[in-house]
Amino acid sequence: MAKRQNCAVRQALQNPLILQQIFKNGSVSGKKVRLVCHLWNEIVLSHPQPKLTLFLHTDPSRGDSSSEDEYDDDGRLKGPCSFNPLQLFCVKMEPRLARCIKEYQCISKGQVAPWQKLCAIESRVIHVTNKFNLFLEHVTINFYSEHLIPTLYEILKTCCPNLKRLEICFEFTGFGHSLDDNSYGTSPLCIRPMLTFIKILDLTVHTGFFKMTQLVLNSAPNLTHFTYHGDKFPDLSRNVSIKMITFGWRSTRLLRCNGLKKMLDQVKDQLEFLHVKSNGTGSTVLIDVRLPKMKRLKEFRNEVLDCFSCGDQLQDIYTERMPCLERLLIFTIEQNLTELLRTISRQSRILFSGVKHLHVPRIDDPEVIVGLKMSFPKLESLTIDQRNLEPQIIELGSNLRACTSLGLKYLKLFLLDPCDKLSEVIRDLSTLKELFPSLKTLEIEFHSYKKRVTDDLDLIVDGTEKMKQWFLAMKGLENIKQERRKWVQFFIQENRIPIVLE
Repeated sequence: MAKRQNCAVRQALQNPLILQQIFKNGSVSGKKVRLVCHLWNEIVLSHPQPKLTLFLHTDPSRGDSSSEDEYDDDGRLKGPCSFNPLQLFCVKMEPRLARCIKEYQCISKGQVAPWQKLCAIESRVIHVTNKFNLFLEHVTINFYSEHLIPTLYEILKTCCPNLKRLEICFEFTGFGHSLDDNSYGTSPLCIRPMLTFIKILDLTVHTGFFKMTQLVLNSAPNLTHFTYHGDKFPDLSRNVSIKMITFGWRSTRLLRCNGLKKMLDQVKDQLEFLHVKSNGTGSTVLIDVRLPKMKRLKEFRNEVLDCFSCGDQLQDIYTERMPCLERLLIFTIEQNLTELLRTISRQSRILFSGVKHLHVPRIDDPEVIVGLKMSFPKLESLTIDQRNLEPQIIELGSNLRACTSLGLKYLKLFLLDPCDKLSEVIRDLSTLKELFPSLKTLEIEFHSYKKRVTDDLDLIVDGTEKMKQWFLAMKGLENIKQERRKWVQFFIQENRIPIVLE
């Protein structure tokens, strides 16, 4: 019997579909999966998307340096430290473990002089990129000293020909005298046809780093994904394959947006995804840059509509300018969107005829939700985030009743508080039966400080029967998720009701 079981286990381990499902679910880390058997180890090491990350630096303050384990407590491959020199660590290491590397410059206080930290960083990065030159595919480097710019330039000039993904973050000049912009060469970097993802976070105003950023972009003719955070925007005229751009800025003053309009004009004919990120400062200074017409744009996300307005009535992103736009996500820092959406819904023409997915925050008038049908006639998916709405708190029932006429397939609501009484909960959720003919997925998240809902069903006519009918009506949904619904689960468990919400 035991032999048959062992045989079945061995056969299962030879089935790559099982491992594919594990990767899909993300339930087990790559570092654990590779220890199961030789086949799985080989699959993990050769997977198209690296499943392991080699960290070149471990923070001594975490106590990782004395451990002999290959991994730290977070499941990351540990890099060298004071007790394990990098060269020794890499001697017998499987080269494919270096397909994805990360280096974070240590800024922890200690007795080590800044120049010694800088030398250690340069030594680690140079050694690994040279030794595993042909294996490196993903590289992430965060640094704080401008003196590393020449080193990065030389590495990118001579190493990593198979690089697919590059992320660099330069936060501030940490020490030493300002580096001369001419202290390193400006000749073009080698062309990397496989480099399709670049993320640059420039939180400084160092011209030398911006020059290197431009050289990196020029070396990636097949770039498809570009993320950039800075106050001066690069030239993308050579990157004719870009499909996705995410950008933000650092300045809290009136922004001139050097190069932003030019950059957007250069990619307008091929861009499919555009994401405008917040600068994290809470600044609402208006940026006077108009989006060009983008004939292929499918998704637009704007986290700072207060700053990057897209027109006073969103006219920059109407269907007539963005004919392929299907997904629209708009957020604000301070304002709610009630009046803006009300104005749009009162227009005599359809403004967003192709948008199927809409994500909006803070709507304090349910009638405005009803009016979305006028501007978004093909709307299938709606997400409304009411968590930061002030001063009113829109109740569950008001939101659900407003959505019944939209013909949605997917609805997600973020709300602050549920009702105080169970009868009110059932009353509000009874609205769902009008949504069921079209609705396939419902997600409701309550962010409540209340711990329980009062059971008052005995005080109203047919209270229990109404609750039964509500649960029976949920059969109309293919997938209903209420991730924050402790107020319902507690009542079911306390009263031993034979119902399980999954």
